[in-house]
Amino acid sequence: MRRLILLIPALLAAAVLTACGSGGSSTGATSATSATGSTDYNAADVIFAQNMIPHHRQAIEMADLAGTHAQNPEVKTLAPQIRAAQTPEITTMVGWLTAWKQPTAPPAGGGGSGPGMGGPGMGGHGMN
Repeated sequence: MRRLILLIPALLAAAVLTACGSGGSSTGATSATSATGSTDYNAADVIFAQNMIPHHRQAIEMADLAGTHAQNPEVKTLAPQIRAAQTPEITTMVGWLTAWKQPTAPPAGGGGSGPGMGGPGMGGHGMN
């Protein structure tokens, strides 16, 4: 029961984050365009994309768990929507990193800004 109580706010938070990131045009997996629309990128862009990929994967894992663990029908309805929204986000970020010839996983230690996603500009999304 405690997991379900924790899962519901997490799913809602993922939905809010998805809604915040879905307002613009999507960048294809082969584009070298950064999140700002520029073909230039820097280390912060790379670290951001590398750290957001596992973050979005976690949202997919939680959505998958909702199918078998959630009892609230609204959560069960929301979960596939979250999955559908997160998958293209991952594809886009993997595309950026591939185009930039950068690894999709952050270096050990969180990309030079500590473990997890607690780097500058991550808005308290630290996983540590």
